[in-house]
Amino acid sequence: PTSSYRVKDVGTFFGYRYKHPDLDGYQVASLYEGRYQSLRNTKSQQTLARKLLEYNEDDVRCLPHILNAIQRLSTQAG
Repeated sequence: PTSSYRVKDVGTFFGYRYKHPDLDGYQVASLYEGRYQSLRNTKSQQTLARKLLEYNEDDVRCLPHILNAIQRLSTQAG
């Protein structure tokens, strides 16, 4: 029932709550290349690094969430 098979879309369908739902992989790469590498202020660099890390952690944590949701559905149906 989703229009895409992207992890973010499937995870959202199964109720995963992303810390940064407005970001996608392209934006993260652009932020890293265009902004993170040019920042001179250590605090600003750390803040952006945390945001990029949280985005990547969400991708990793979402997969078990999706698998658990599918397992629950199959248990209910079975």
